[in-house]
Amino acid sequence: MSVATIGRLEFPPAEPRGLAFSQEALTLRAVLEEDVNLFGTITQLGQRLREAKIELSKVCAEASEDDWDGERSAAIEPSTARFAQSLLSILVRHFDVTPEIDADRDGEVLFSWDAEPRQVVTLSVGRDGTLSYAALIGDAKHHGQLAVRDCLPTEIIQLISRVEAHLHD
Repeated sequence: MSVATIGRLEFPPAEPRGLAFSQEALTLRAVLEEDVNLFGTITQLGQRLREAKIELSKVCAEASEDDWDGERSAAIEPSTARFAQSLLSILVRHFDVTPEIDADRDGEVLFSWDAEPRQVVTLSVGRDGTLSYAALIGDAKHHGQLAVRDCLPTEIIQLISRVEAHLHD
């Protein structure tokens, strides 16, 4: 009769001590460790996205009727909220810092990153999916309009990345 005992299980398992392992076993261990790390990253991303979507929902609910601020502002329309949610998913996947989310008086949703007085990017999403952007990076001003799609244009990615770098300092 043989008896097997199992001690405390750890994941990932502790480094082997004094034992010989095949190259295949070492490769499998490395793959499993990568999967564990990736799972943690995906979990954090999912949490950030959930929190950002909750914030977006609050902003849209607060600005769901005309004159929501008492100053004749336009309501955020359902189509604006849908385009904003699509853009938010892209933003959270691409950047470490989740933007501030706010309603604009013209019924658009604003996403902004503000690192310093001269390190600011603002994106504004309209009811037809138009994305307007404005940035002040040092003395350089950038602005434009385009349609919200599945990805961000390189110029916007670069602008947000530059501001985000200052937020990490």
